[in-house]
Amino acid sequence: MNTTTMAFGLGAVVVLICLIDAAIWNGRGRQTLYKFFLMEGQLKLGGFVGTIVAANLSLGNFIVFICTWGYNFGFAGIVFFVCNLLLNVLGFLFFLPRFRSYIEDHANNGTIHDYLSRAYGGDPHSRPASRIRFSASLVTIVCLTLAMVFELSLAVQLLHPTNLVQTIYLFGGLAGLIALFTAYGGFKTLITSDIANAAILVAGLGCLIFFVYDYSSSTNTLPMRLSLTAQDVQNLGWPSIVSIFLIGSGWMLVAMDQWQRTCASRSFQVTFRGMLAYFFILILFAVTFATWGAFDHSVMPTLIGPAAAKELSGGTNPLVDISALPVVGNGKFVIMFILSSLVFAGVSTTNTFLNVCSHSLTTDILVGSLAHKEMSELTDKQNRLYVGLGRAIIIGLAAVLVVVFAIFTTLGLLKDPLSFFYITYSVQFALLAPMVLSILPKRFRPPPSAALLSIYLGFFVAITVGLGAWFLMQPGGPDMILGLKPGDWETLTPVVTLGIGLVPLLLTIGRR
Repeated sequence: MNTTTMAFGLGAVVVLICLIDAAIWNGRGRQTLYKFFLMEGQLKLGGFVGTIVAANLSLGNFIVFICTWGYNFGFAGIVFFVCNLLLNVLGFLFFLPRFRSYIEDHANNGTIHDYLSRAYGGDPHSRPASRIRFSASLVTIVCLTLAMVFELSLAVQLLHPTNLVQTIYLFGGLAGLIALFTAYGGFKTLITSDIANAAILVAGLGCLIFFVYDYSSSTNTLPMRLSLTAQDVQNLGWPSIVSIFLIGSGWMLVAMDQWQRTCASRSFQVTFRGMLAYFFILILFAVTFATWGAFDHSVMPTLIGPAAAKELSGGTNPLVDISALPVVGNGKFVIMFILSSLVFAGVSTTNTFLNVCSHSLTTDILVGSLAHKEMSELTDKQNRLYVGLGRAIIIGLAAVLVVVFAIFTTLGLLKDPLSFFYITYSVQFALLAPMVLSILPKRFRPPPSAALLSIYLGFFVAITVGLGAWFLMQPGGPDMILGLKPGDWETLTPVVTLGIGLVPLLLTIGRR
């Protein structure tokens, strides 16, 4: 048995569990769009915590990121990433009372795009509101499509494919399995798969902790020193600190999966308590994965010797270095299990994002912007039609992921996970400026045209700055641009996106 066989074997079990559970859920009453995407507003605290932890405990925007920061910055990386998690909670809870009426209203479509269209356009079926909803939805779909490619590409790396063809087959196999149960069960499969995936991931993480402790004890070497100095902060650099603080405070406000689970609960209290639980759970995972990154940097080269150390990732993705741990006998089986368990972090996040993209494309674009209806207004026949379309969209998106992955792999865009993180997730910050100003009293809010322009500008800037900085970072590129390194500009992409997006809004406050 190898890692690929083990991962797909475990995946088959998860898929079977999800399909059985979804069949039971689908059999309870008639199927509606509200039931398929938002569980009819019946999501309880346990399900909320499970989905928010699993979605955010992703390979790309969490595990690889914190491992890399642990590798590069040690204890300082942990401190500032925990600050990021704290800002996740504080930023979202500060704004939560402002849109409480929206999330507790069972009549709306339960998306950030629908919320923004109402906040700036008034009547959700008016032309300005429809344009805002349509444009904001496209931003999310582009962002999360990139994110899913990112997540599954990292999962495939852990399986150590030997050539490009095998890489694409593995990617397509994972995407197909995830699309299968996501399309059948909708939001209900998020809860079921998250529980199963979390159980596998926690078991694998426990094994990794054992190896880190055992090897650190045997070599009498600590992965990192547990202190923070001015030099550590300087090593991080102000662009990284500013960016991580903005990402922390703003991500939950603009993340469509957060709006989906919040509206699936239709409860202020469930959301509030769930956010607090999320913070304390994610801290434990952050510290553990950062410790592995630091271990990979400070202990692994000594442990495996100079020759073997040359084959390590060098900090680009410390997770792939797990396979280099010097084990024998049953230890090799355990290493395969650890790598397989990490694959399921990517599976869980991709499951969430496929569902989210389908939710937005179906309800925001097809039902809202084109048909000018709300989910609560659909007849039984229309519900069956749109649920079928939502399922077809999930399958279609999975196919799109394979094509995009093949293109990006050929272009080399996926070689540096940290760089692709900033390119990918900065796109969603095109919605942050209008989201922040949406809490103003109606008489002071900018007009719909300003909100629409803000979304367009933010999207364009995120793509241009992110990809432009990445291109200039390649060999032969300039050392400095306007006083900053290209890598610093890439790190600051979400900050620049927010700044440019604020301009049309601030210039038109109160001009409705």
